[in-house]
Amino acid sequence: DLLREAVANLVDNAVRFSPRGAQVRLSVERGSGGPVIAVADHGPGIEEERLPRLFERFQRSDSGSGLGLAIARRVVERHGGTIRVKTARGAGSTFTIELPG
Repeated sequence: DLLREAVANLVDNAVRFSPRGAQVRLSVERGSGGPVIAVADHGPGIEEERLPRLFERFQRSDSGSGLGLAIARRVVERHGGTIRVKTARGAGSTFTIELPG
């Protein structure tokens, strides 16, 4: 299932960008409209200037193809949902997927 792959991509990114031994948290809860899936890491965070284009194709860090977040966004939107990120430099990022009920 493509949605499962999108979440797996977020988890893979979180593990890759977190320091060794850091926790990555995956949570699923029932939101007001449907499921809410969150992946939180304790990595370096994302530079503010990268945020507006973060989910576009070929936007990448030092490694990877730059397609994972773009594909995740497309899959989530095809399921009628949204994906967003909250980040703080030096404190990590949380990617949240909200799906309709």
